[in-house]
Amino acid sequence: MLAKRIKLIDKLTTFLYVDSHNSRITWLRDRKLFHHFQEHYSLKQKDNEEFWVEYWLEKSRHANPNIFAHKHIASYLEETTYWLSEKLAKIDSQINYSAQDLMQVARINLLNQEKFARLFNKYDATRGSITKFAQYRLGTVLYDFIHIGQTKRKYSDAGLLRNVSYEFIKDALSNFGIQNTEGNYKLSQHLFAWRCFNEIYKPRKEAGSQKLAWPNREQLEAIANRYNQLLAKPQELISNGKSNRWLRACVTALQQTTINREELEELLLICVKALRNNTSPTIDSLDRLLGTAFDDRQATLIDTIESQDLSNYYEDREDEPDELVNQEWNEIQTIIFNAYEQLPQAKKKMLQLEFGLDITQGEIANAFEVAQTTVSRVKNTLLKAVTSWSQERYKLTLNPQQIRDISNSLDSYLSRYFQSNFSELLTGNFYRSISHNFSANTLEIFNLYYMQNLPLSQVAQSLNTPESTLQEIINGVKQQLYLKLSEEVQKDLPFSPEGLPIKLNAIASAERQISTFVDRWLQKTIYTQFEN
Repeated sequence: MLAKRIKLIDKLTTFLYVDSHNSRITWLRDRKLFHHFQEHYSLKQKDNEEFWVEYWLEKSRHANPNIFAHKHIASYLEETTYWLSEKLAKIDSQINYSAQDLMQVARINLLNQEKFARLFNKYDATRGSITKFAQYRLGTVLYDFIHIGQTKRKYSDAGLLRNVSYEFIKDALSNFGIQNTEGNYKLSQHLFAWRCFNEIYKPRKEAGSQKLAWPNREQLEAIANRYNQLLAKPQELISNGKSNRWLRACVTALQQTTINREELEELLLICVKALRNNTSPTIDSLDRLLGTAFDDRQATLIDTIESQDLSNYYEDREDEPDELVNQEWNEIQTIIFNAYEQLPQAKKKMLQLEFGLDITQGEIANAFEVAQTTVSRVKNTLLKAVTSWSQERYKLTLNPQQIRDISNSLDSYLSRYFQSNFSELLTGNFYRSISHNFSANTLEIFNLYYMQNLPLSQVAQSLNTPESTLQEIINGVKQQLYLKLSEEVQKDLPFSPEGLPIKLNAIASAERQISTFVDRWLQKTIYTQFEN
């Protein structure tokens, strides 16, 4: 069982050590953080936990941020990262990552100053606790990490090359050891080959297979010719658009170094190896012995983490300032939101049902008494708005694959948006429910049963309460949450010709999907966020 940190200095200077051999979990103090906190504490003499969280957040946001500030917050969020990682690893047994692996990914994003700044740049203490905010943001990071690995593994070599972004393949090659050095521009060479592949390769499927075949001899020859052609006449063939900056940088670095078909194919195969390696990364396990707890002679946990060659799980654009990337994403969200707000209420409800509860378009169509194509066109309205914006902004024509990629990203965004709204609704109602309607130890019941995964019999023994009583409390809370979510889902449903609102029973799977959503929320929730 995870021991709770009591002292203020422990909450801001210690990290978990997980020994997988005997399932032992202990806290290790980071020596540097410990001395750093003592220095600041001697000046402030404050024992208030909230004061120090706000203090270190403020220090992390300065133009010249304190190099330890974000690490104190990372230490403070250790329980959150631990329980979140445990839950994600248990919920989906197909992800091939242990809870320790996922916790490492979360730590990477918390202990890196730039990544930390991006995670918390929109945090507002007046709107909720930092643990709740971190749970959502880190959950998104871990979801993306898991999703990338799962999605890319399904592609053939050719399909993989066609379905990754420039940022992702650049990071994959860098992590694979492909770098630009003085007089040797290997990274640029591989990126340029990948770019020419995507321009020239004509998708074809192997006989009896749904996967794309590797380019044949003629196609490889054409790709190599395009590679050499672009190097010879870049001014004529490469536009000056922002999306082509990296391409022009490759041309400048390579300086007309031509290649033949065999060399081109070798470059592409190395790209594939790098991508395969990056979609199933071997993450150094956190259960490696770092030294005796509180031993100043040993390397600290942060020293060890930061000394590793860590993959970058954000697809950053190094050729553009971060503020431009954030501005672009804000513009896209505005485009989606404006297009959504212009929809009739019935179509908004269709999107909420489809992406918030995973109800099929066919069932939605039957409930609303419309054709299924009407339901599918609702999302297409948003997709058209985003693609039109993209084409206008970058002065380009999107090919079918690019439109599919945007459509998939839009699906992911809509799912997160509506499911996040549902989750916030359940969070508020759960707190009210346990505060007003149930016993004082209700929170501890859910903490032990869902968060720590203890059998109900063991929870009953621990709390000296009959198992039947605990089951009654759990069922009562679940029922209240189910009713609240059902009420929200039924809100603004259209009226039938008879004048009666279309109820959820018109959608065969609605009750089951709402119940499933509540169950998943209970399993994923970090219950320590509700503690006073």
